[in-house]
Amino acid sequence: MNILTISTRMVLERYRTSQTHLLTNVLMGMLLCAGLMFVSCGGGDDDEPLPELPSGATASDKLRAEKDKYLKYDTLSPLPKDLRKSFKGLSYYPFSETYVVLANYEPAETPEEVKLIASGGELHNMVRVGKFTFSLGEGENVYTLYGYKDAGSKSSSILIPFKDKTTGNETYAAGRYVEVEDTGDNEIQIDFNTAYSPYCAYNSNFSCLLVPPQNVLTVAIKAGEKTFAAHQGAHK
Repeated sequence: MNILTISTRMVLERYRTSQTHLLTNVLMGMLLCAGLMFVSCGGGDDDEPLPELPSGATASDKLRAEKDKYLKYDTLSPLPKDLRKSFKGLSYYPFSETYVVLANYEPAETPEEVKLIASGGELHNMVRVGKFTFSLGEGENVYTLYGYKDAGSKSSSILIPFKDKTTGNETYAAGRYVEVEDTGDNEIQIDFNTAYSPYCAYNSNFSCLLVPPQNVLTVAIKAGEKTFAAHQGAHK
């Protein structure tokens, strides 16, 4: 099974896999959609159109709209073909500053290689690179999440898979991912408004890393991508 996921930043930066985060030139998708490689990404006349962006759309709105276009029209889209015609875009929580947190980052003195299970049952070699501690909500409760990279990865991007109180109800049952850049600082911003679902949320033929038990939060993160209803519950 393929092991892929999609980030809200994908259209500007890269396609990522949920285990390797290897980069594929995003311009390829743009060229495909432009027809420059004689491959059409556009829908047919009977396709339901995606909603138009309102005037005053934010940069985040525009990124989300580009992601919708990718899912609906691109030949590399994980969406099953029978769902693309009726696809009208993903659902998100409204942007909220509450879920942009400054976390204390404690890198592991010796990064620990671990095996994380994927939804297809396979194990993948990952490295637990550090711990993020942050405050959120009333009473400023403190929460902890662990960040991961692929074994051998030189990327500065850290993957944080997580579940929270919305998981399985308002958001994908197998959890979501958020990514941060390792800036070398002791404090790193985590923007949960960018939290996204892995590819297996859209298509059960894909396999994705499951959330490790220590990354299950006891608070609702009402930010980022909501569930894709057609496949909610495909992986618990």
